[in-house]
Amino acid sequence: MNNPNNNHFIMAQIKTIEEFLNYPNILIDRLNIQEQIAEDKAKEELYK
Repeated sequence: MNNPNNNHFIMAQIKTIEEFLNYPNILIDRLNIQEQIAEDKAKEELYK
């Protein structure tokens, strides 16, 4: 269990789990950006 290859594998899995847990934040950021773009386009149409 303590050989370096196995340890590396476990660390890689932990990194993957951390990225997975952060994924909802990435989705929220993207949604916020899309919402901002939509608002900006609506304002452009309004002030034409």
